[in-house]
Amino acid sequence: MGLRAKRKLAGNITLEQVKKVAKAKESMLYGKSFAEKVKQVLGTCKSMNITCEGKDPKEIIKAIDSGEIKL
Repeated sequence: MGLRAKRKLAGNITLEQVKKVAKAKESMLYGKSFAEKVKQVLGTCKSMNITCEGKDPKEIIKAIDSGEIKL
């Protein structure tokens, strides 16, 4: 197992909290659309070992990309 597999879960965040962060930091994020900015925040969550709604942030990003989750 790699280093990431051994890391302890740092916390959990709701999708609404992710949206609030994206809105608050909107001018500092690089995405063109709000969805891209939310995905950027989710990527940061992944790097910090934080789950979103109890799931891996990558799963939430895939759901946004597939249209399963509307922002």
